[in-house]
Amino acid sequence: MTTFITVPVECPHCSNQMYDFELTSYFAPRSRVYSDGKVEYSNLKIDQEILICTACHKSLWRDEVVGDDRDVNLDGIANVMTVDDLYFVYEEDYEKNVFAYYLNLLQNGFANTHEKEMYIRMKMWHFYNDKYRALSTGASRFVKRNIKSVFSFIGKKVQKKEKRTGFFETNLRRLMVLFQAETDGERMLLAEMHRELKEFDEALSILESLQGIENQHLLRAMILAARRKEYQVISV
Repeated sequence: MTTFITVPVECPHCSNQMYDFELTSYFAPRSRVYSDGKVEYSNLKIDQEILICTACHKSLWRDEVVGDDRDVNLDGIANVMTVDDLYFVYEEDYEKNVFAYYLNLLQNGFANTHEKEMYIRMKMWHFYNDKYRALSTGASRFVKRNIKSVFSFIGKKVQKKEKRTGFFETNLRRLMVLFQAETDGERMLLAEMHRELKEFDEALSILESLQGIENQHLLRAMILAARRKEYQVISV
């Protein structure tokens, strides 16, 4: 069962009063884990550390603005916003706007600790990869990619090879500097950063040394993807 309580939020910039939800327990019947560390739940969002004021639209760190008084009267005030409320997902420039939002946070000192900067850069990495999460993985993706290249001469328009933006690499390399990989799980994530940067030897060196990974299916899929020199996010 999923249960939650409402909690008060006060904007430190304009003193606007809002409310947010705080999960006290949740049941996630279906989830999917990806190689970049993102976990998708079938009916639940639990990773909203950055809030946005409904009045002045300034960004707020959730742990700094949520109040402790659970008995406050919240009637007549608005639910605090998140980045998902700023842009309509089907707009043509949706992706560009979300990236610009996160970049603006970094450039204006909103992430004033390494941990906060790492959080934002992880969000940017995951957001970039979202466009590929619906693709099939493993052998299926490998076969489809090669079939496309073989039959590309048939009168259809040949799609250009994907070119990763300079921003993608810049963001990921900065994340690697911030990331302190101490556990096997963290080293697995570091290997994924190398793989998505097409540094396959470095990724394999880390992946093949891991011993304590619980999700062996994902580990084997990542090793296979690195050996095949595939660099897109994967899942099993």
